[in-house]
Formats: sequence, structure tokens, C-alpha cells
Amino acid sequence: EILGDHQEAETIYKEVLPVFREFNDRNHVNEYYFQMAGLSFLKGEYEQARSWAQDGLAQGKQLSKLGEAQVHGRFAGTIGMLFNIEEHYLKAEILIQDYFAKYGKGTTEFSIWRSLAYAHCGLENLDAARDLLHSFLNEQMWKHAAGYQVQYLPVAAQIAASEDDLELAAELLSLSFHHPAAATGWLEKFPLILRLRQRLEDELAPEALAAAWDRGKSLDLGETIQELLAEGDGGL
Repeated sequence: EILGDHQEAETIYKEVLPVFREFNDRNHVNEYYFQMAGLSFLKGEYEQARSWAQDGLAQGKQLSKLGEAQVHGRFAGTIGMLFNIEEHYLKAEILIQDYFAKYGKGTTEFSIWRSLAYAHCGLENLDAARDLLHSFLNEQMWKHAAGYQVQYLPVAAQIAASEDDLELAAELLSLSFHHPAAATGWLEKFPLILRLRQRLEDELAPEALAAAWDRGKSLDLGETIQELLAEGDGGL
């Protein structure tokens, strides 16, 4: 999943879940409930994602207190993105901030930071979104986590659009749709992204948009991220 092979990841998760259930390995059962929730979300299957997450939270209550922060972090990350998809950006931000208030900001849970970044975009708090983008990409470069990196590109596209660099926004958004590690089901249903695409169509000349979209398809992900990071301390 980190590398972006979502179909293979789902196959493996479905194979191992019954094994962990058979051996009553509650920690791993809980982990893979949320992994399945995340994959359902990426496919745009939002109600299925919500069901997996709620089941994971309920199952997580049977775990020891040691696993409480992890369970709630996974839940907040998944439900936070579902709030964002529904354009309840403030609810997503509050959910994440409540988690931080209780458990601290030391989590490495990818979905939490992704949820917060998109909540910032929806609330038009682009400076905070930029800081999160820069921090995340800087951390993930050495991990070669293409599957995670590409999910942040629409954040970069939103920031570029906010600065009226619409051709760059189109290139980044195109890469987020066409990279081999991309998952597009959620992007095709996300109002924030749909509005950005509409703005690009409204404000760019058709030939300019088509050229930028084509350039984006062939961009190298690593080089693109390096360029984003090189533009300054969090700036694009």
C-alpha cells in the first residue's frame, strides 16, 4: 500500500484477516480493519470505509490501554477524510485536534496528517496546508512511499491554484490521477478536487489546460517532489 499497489494490498489483507481472527490476535485484526477502511476510501466506497472504521473502533475497545492511541488515531484519520469528502472541514479539523489534545502530536499515522492537510485546504488555511505538505514530503522522500506521496499532490495543486499558478496546479493534479501508485476513486468524488478542476477549465485556455494536463501525466514523482521542496521552506 505504501508503494501504491492497492489491489495487491487488498488481496493480502483479505487473506490475513481470517488468520488473525482464528488466533484471536486482536491487535492485528484491528490494524487490518483500518487498512481495509483506508482502501475502501481510496476506491471511493465511502460507506464501506465508514463501516470498517466503526467496526475497528468497536473492536479496539477490547484492546489494552496501550493500544488506545493507535486505535483512535486510525479512526480519526479515516473519519476525518470522510468528513472532508462531505465538506465538513471544520469537523475534520476538530476531530484531529481533539486527538492531538488527548494523545499528543507524535503519531506517524499517515491518514491523520492527510486528513488535517485536506481540512486546511477546505478551510482555505493554505499556510498550514503548505507547512504540512512540506513536512510530510520531506519525511517521506527517503521512504520511497509513492503511494502516500501521490495522495498529497492534490494539496500541492490547491496551494498552486491559490497562488494563481494554474498550469502548475493542472500538472500536479494530472500526476495525482495518472501516476501508477495513484488511487483515483476518491478524487473523482471529492468536491474540493472537482471545484479545482472546474476552475482550471474555466480560467485556462483549452490548449493550455490540455498541454499542462499532458505534461503532468509524464512527470517523475520524485523529481516533482524535490522541486516542490526546493522552492523554499514550505513554499511552492
